[in-house]
Amino acid sequence: MKRFACLLICVLLICACFAACAKTEPETSAGESSAEPSAPAESEGPGVEPSEEPSVEPSVEESSEDSEHVAIPDGVKVITNLDYDNGKGKMGDSDGPAYCVYSNVGYNKASMDIKISEMKINTLRTSDRKYVNAYMFLGCDIYSGSYWTNCFDCGFCWSGRNAAWHLFYNIYTPADKSQAGWYESSVRLKKNHDYRLTLDTSEKDELATIIVYDLTKDKEVDRAEFRVKGMKCDGSNTAYLMDFALDYPGDVKKDTNGDPSDDNWKEITLYNTDENLYMRNVIVENVKIYAGENEYVWDDSRTKNRSLWPDINIPEIDYACTKVIADEENYDFSFRVDLDMNREQQ
Repeated sequence: MKRFACLLICVLLICACFAACAKTEPETSAGESSAEPSAPAESEGPGVEPSEEPSVEPSVEESSEDSEHVAIPDGVKVITNLDYDNGKGKMGDSDGPAYCVYSNVGYNKASMDIKISEMKINTLRTSDRKYVNAYMFLGCDIYSGSYWTNCFDCGFCWSGRNAAWHLFYNIYTPADKSQAGWYESSVRLKKNHDYRLTLDTSEKDELATIIVYDLTKDKEVDRAEFRVKGMKCDGSNTAYLMDFALDYPGDVKKDTNGDPSDDNWKEITLYNTDENLYMRNVIVENVKIYAGENEYVWDDSRTKNRSLWPDINIPEIDYACTKVIADEENYDFSFRVDLDMNREQQ
């Protein structure tokens, strides 16, 4: 990342990098042709079970019981975009409601357990049945000294009309031209199972492995390997991150007048408000982070910053669309995220 030598170019480059690294989505959500994840040309990786059978019920059509809000327990801390200030902390995922946690530099593996079985999700707009996308992932920022140079995200993606959680990765700068920058697995995860997501960059320079472990069935169900330019396996230039987000395909990127908008995220979010879009009760537990052979609970001492989008500095979003619930002593080891784009239901 260039600094001060050409300030304007630097600012534009940083914005482009964060947007590219955070997520990539289908260009349209209107047609069934773009609704399903692409069938990967790559193998599922060593030791992986054959693809699990697709869900037989529509994935995004919630029952009236499922669509209800989940109560917030007593005695926990709740932060929302209406009261939380990101300050000078980094927020790379700013193109839809999101919660991110960034570690310090020095780690080369992380894992988190997600209770997918307890989640409530709907990504189809009420008015026109177009969809938004949902993501839950781990990732890395890569540095050269104090300068950011690269990044990647990998984890769970939910996209389409008959959606199911499935593995993806997105690399800002792959190690070489033979490495694809974007990948989606054909393995559809079970809506009533819970999963552990593990990202491991410790084996070899520029090599990352993402593993999906089914906690309900007690077995590995998917994995992928990919190569990332400039990444060191000892963790000396990598900072890990967790991210939970909703974002927008091209045909729902509109302002409140209904006119197309590429990057006015405030207006795009307001355009998609009160369309019954939500990803509620995302329960994350047992978050671990590693430095070499040393395993640590991911707590305050491992965290550089936490960031919400939007935050209190974006008053145009005047309802709590991004909410994090946790026991103060357990940030960031165990927490819950609610992304709820419905002003009228609050």
